[in-house]
Amino acid sequence: MPPLWCRSAGPPAGCACNCHFYWHLNCQNNGISLSGHYRDRDNLEVDPIIERPDGTWAAAEVKLGGAADVDRGARTLRRLRDKLDRARTRDPARLIVITAGGYAYERPDGVCVVPITALGP
Repeated sequence: MPPLWCRSAGPPAGCACNCHFYWHLNCQNNGISLSGHYRDRDNLEVDPIIERPDGTWAAAEVKLGGAADVDRGARTLRRLRDKLDRARTRDPARLIVITAGGYAYERPDGVCVVPITALGP
């Protein structure tokens, strides 16, 4: 069951491939819940919310552009983290910006940048 702060939706915004379908199948096979995306009344929107059976979760933004898009995605993820109601949910295990290519790294603000090719075969 998705957490209260998640809202199921279609493919992640900005996703130019069939990656949502792949993520969904891969997550199901590993006991992980892919909860669509998060959107609140302030129009803060985050692409996939990924939840493990033990309740740990991560939020991701799919940004297939360059460095400015990565910065925008990281800013959105930090806004989500800062808005969380700590009485209802724990902090995310990871905040992730998924990119079209390049290499994976962790930014100084703690947001991970991961190329989509690192997510599966």
